[in-house]
Amino acid sequence: MGGEVGESQSKVSRNPLLHLHGIGFRYRIPPQNPILFWRHRFGPGVHDIDLQLESGQIVGLVGPNGAGKTTLMEILVGIIPPSSGQILIAGHIALSAGELPRGNSQIGFMPEQVRWSGPGTPRSALTWVSTLRGSQSDVQKLLNLVGLKNRADDPLDNLSQGMRQRLSLACALLGEPQILILDEPMNGLDPVAQTAFRNLLHQLAKKGHTILVSSHMLAELEGFVDRIVVMHRGQIIAKGTMNELEESLELGIKYKFKGIGKLPEKILSNYLSHIEPQDCPGDEWAITASLSQPHNSKNSMYKNQNMLISKMVEELSISGAPPYLVEVSHHNLSSILAAATGMESSEIGLELDEHVMIPLALKSSPTSSDNGGEEE
Repeated sequence: MGGEVGESQSKVSRNPLLHLHGIGFRYRIPPQNPILFWRHRFGPGVHDIDLQLESGQIVGLVGPNGAGKTTLMEILVGIIPPSSGQILIAGHIALSAGELPRGNSQIGFMPEQVRWSGPGTPRSALTWVSTLRGSQSDVQKLLNLVGLKNRADDPLDNLSQGMRQRLSLACALLGEPQILILDEPMNGLDPVAQTAFRNLLHQLAKKGHTILVSSHMLAELEGFVDRIVVMHRGQIIAKGTMNELEESLELGIKYKFKGIGKLPEKILSNYLSHIEPQDCPGDEWAITASLSQPHNSKNSMYKNQNMLISKMVEELSISGAPPYLVEVSHHNLSSILAAATGMESSEIGLELDEHVMIPLALKSSPTSSDNGGEEE
């Protein structure tokens, strides 16, 4: 990718709740030879991250494994110090490069997995964490908010995975932070629990919380988040709504067609590309497809998409296979991520080699080595 795609500069908020400006960080890899202990190599990291989040938004952070999502979150919550850039909250500098990492009471963090176990209860666990953090939050109120009112005194060992995730979210809400950072919050949840958890996050967003959600479960993010931020090789390469990303990545409009009779492949192939047959009952046919670019004499006179569809429907009707449904079918998040990164959908969830995770902007550096980084 030559640069970031997605939302226009005119849509950038002048007063974002959270603003990351020029954030960068590289992990240091120790040398294989301990005698040369000073010769560290720079490994994976993040580079020149600019991101603005507004109050009440739910933003999905997506990318292939090794894209830098967890690293960025750990910088946000004060686990890792940035080597460049600033983090601003409500217009005030919260952390700058060179400063020691520290937590911020306005940011709540829910890590990917917390092992809640033992004879304790959600009430005792939340009270203990609250005491450690010096929080004055009402524990019972938080338990009620996350839906643990009736399970507050059950043993931790008896909680389902969904209940454990709710307890982790309650811990993130201690101190009433304005910003919530959630790392893979849907992990291990069944469909019913996922729906309940999404509804809970929507309630929090309506209360004014800004929520950044990292997840590899792309299907679960669709229709749930307000915006998408795509990371690849340590950089943000695209951001915006699903529609904005479709347009900026020039994915084209997908259509869904349903008709009666045998699938009229020959006629459809004259007008459509990327035809994907869909399951349907009885003597019907169904496909999703994109309109072909006008490249032959048959299509060149129908440059307007509506005219082209009308001509195709007319020809299908004459052939005896008229469609009874024509509607726009949006691209899913998986295809958007594949288009943004240039990777195949099947590769996105795989573990990547270390050298592939070097930030794109630094990949071509003359000091880069073949084994995954450049020497310090």
